[in-house]
Amino acid sequence: MKNILTTSSILGVFAVIQSMIMLVYGYMKIHSGATSIFVVTDQAQLQTLMFLQLVVGGHLLLFVTRQAKWFFQKPYLAGALFGAIIATQIFAACMCFFG
Repeated sequence: MKNILTTSSILGVFAVIQSMIMLVYGYMKIHSGATSIFVVTDQAQLQTLMFLQLVVGGHLLLFVTRQAKWFFQKPYLAGALFGAIIATQIFAACMCFFG
Protein backbone atom coordinates (compact mmCIF):
# COMPACT_ATOMS: atom_id res chain seq x y z
CA MET A 1 0.00 0.00 0.00
CA LYS A 2 2.91 2.35 0.74
CA ASN A 3 4.25 1.94 -2.81
CA ILE A 4 0.83 2.66 -4.32
CA LEU A 5 0.41 5.81 -2.23
CA THR A 6 3.91 7.03 -3.06
CA THR A 7 3.52 6.36 -6.78
CA SER A 8 0.06 7.92 -6.96
CA SER A 9 1.21 10.98 -5.00
CA ILE A 10 4.18 11.58 -7.28
CA LEU A 11 2.11 11.06 -10.42
CA GLY A 12 -0.64 13.27 -9.00
CA VAL A 13 1.79 16.13 -8.44
CA PHE A 14 3.07 15.77 -12.00
CA ALA A 15 -0.52 15.70 -13.29
CA VAL A 16 -1.30 18.97 -11.49
CA ILE A 17 1.85 20.59 -12.87
CA GLN A 18 1.01 19.37 -16.38
CA SER A 19 -2.55 20.66 -16.08
CA MET A 20 -1.34 24.07 -14.95
CA ILE A 21 1.15 24.28 -17.82
CA MET A 22 -1.57 23.35 -20.29
CA LEU A 23 -3.94 25.94 -18.80
CA VAL A 24 -1.37 28.74 -18.85
CA TYR A 25 -0.22 27.85 -22.36
CA GLY A 26 -3.82 27.77 -23.62
CA TYR A 27 -4.63 31.06 -21.93
CA MET A 28 -1.55 32.70 -23.43
CA LYS A 29 -2.39 31.23 -26.84
CA ILE A 30 -5.90 32.69 -26.74
CA HIS A 31 -4.74 36.17 -25.76
CA SER A 32 -1.70 36.36 -28.04
CA GLY A 33 -3.41 35.16 -31.21
CA ALA A 34 -0.28 33.25 -32.27
CA THR A 35 -0.68 30.15 -34.38
CA SER A 36 0.46 26.77 -33.15
CA ILE A 37 -0.62 23.13 -33.18
CA PHE A 38 -2.55 23.82 -29.96
CA VAL A 39 -5.84 24.85 -31.59
CA VAL A 40 -7.78 26.75 -28.93
CA THR A 41 -9.55 29.88 -30.08
CA ASP A 42 -11.62 30.94 -27.07
CA GLN A 43 -12.06 30.43 -23.34
CA ALA A 44 -14.94 27.96 -23.75
CA GLN A 45 -12.73 25.60 -25.74
CA LEU A 46 -9.99 25.90 -23.14
CA GLN A 47 -12.46 25.07 -20.36
CA THR A 48 -13.65 22.02 -22.29
CA LEU A 49 -10.07 20.92 -22.90
CA MET A 50 -9.22 21.27 -19.22
CA PHE A 51 -12.37 19.39 -18.17
CA LEU A 52 -11.51 16.46 -20.44
CA GLN A 53 -7.90 16.46 -19.30
CA LEU A 54 -8.93 16.25 -15.65
CA VAL A 55 -11.53 13.53 -16.25
CA VAL A 56 -9.35 11.35 -18.48
CA GLY A 57 -6.15 11.99 -16.54
CA GLY A 58 -7.74 11.08 -13.25
CA HIS A 59 -9.06 7.80 -14.55
CA LEU A 60 -5.85 6.86 -16.33
CA LEU A 61 -3.97 7.51 -13.10
CA LEU A 62 -5.99 4.67 -11.56
CA PHE A 63 -4.74 2.30 -14.24
CA VAL A 64 -1.12 3.44 -14.02
CA THR A 65 -0.74 3.22 -10.24
CA ARG A 66 -2.63 -0.03 -9.88
CA GLN A 67 0.25 -2.33 -10.72
CA ALA A 68 3.80 -2.33 -12.02
CA LYS A 69 3.09 -4.43 -15.12
CA TRP A 70 0.88 -3.78 -18.14
CA PHE A 71 -2.64 -3.27 -16.77
CA PHE A 72 -4.25 -5.85 -19.07
CA GLN A 73 -2.42 -8.66 -17.24
CA LYS A 74 -3.67 -10.57 -14.23
CA PRO A 75 -5.00 -9.57 -11.78
CA TYR A 76 -7.56 -7.85 -13.95
CA LEU A 77 -9.59 -4.83 -12.95
CA ALA A 78 -12.89 -5.44 -11.26
CA GLY A 79 -15.67 -5.38 -13.84
CA ALA A 80 -17.61 -2.76 -11.91
CA LEU A 81 -14.60 -0.39 -11.78
CA PHE A 82 -13.81 -0.81 -15.47
CA GLY A 83 -17.48 -0.36 -16.43
CA ALA A 84 -17.79 2.76 -14.28
CA ILE A 85 -14.69 4.30 -15.83
CA ILE A 86 -15.85 3.56 -19.39
CA ALA A 87 -19.33 4.93 -18.65
CA THR A 88 -17.88 8.08 -17.10
CA GLN A 89 -15.57 8.65 -20.08
CA ILE A 90 -18.47 8.30 -22.53
CA PHE A 91 -20.63 10.61 -20.42
CA ALA A 92 -17.87 13.25 -20.22
CA ALA A 93 -17.28 13.11 -23.99
CA CYS A 94 -21.03 13.49 -24.62
CA MET A 95 -21.19 16.44 -22.23
CA CYS A 96 -18.42 18.15 -24.15
CA PHE A 97 -19.88 17.36 -27.56
CA PHE A 98 -23.52 18.25 -26.86
CA GLY A 99 -22.91 21.06 -24.38
